[in-house]
Amino acid sequence: CSCALPDSATSQYVSAQKYGEANPLTRLIEELIYTEDERQLEKIIGRMLSQPITPDRSLNIHNKASYATFAELIAATAPKHYVIGTEILFTGNELAAIESIVMVKGDW
Repeated sequence: CSCALPDSATSQYVSAQKYGEANPLTRLIEELIYTEDERQLEKIIGRMLSQPITPDRSLNIHNKASYATFAELIAATAPKHYVIGTEILFTGNELAAIESIVMVKGDW
């Protein structure tokens, strides 16, 4: 897995979340495992990727040894507050899975 793929996938995930549009991610791979809150969804659109969320803070961590990335998005000034932790997993040179845990006010 080249370093460019995790960087690109993370950037496209954050963009997809910001605009509520999964198209940037679907261009990376047609079929992948997408979970939200430990439930596998049939479509990548999911609950969170179907609505725009403007993050006030975004943190991305890349693990080059395991070919995985972690993105944390915090939206604290939007009408509905979110903290989203997302792990993006790769197999070889392909995106394999996106796993998100979505927290809202009252979860923390």
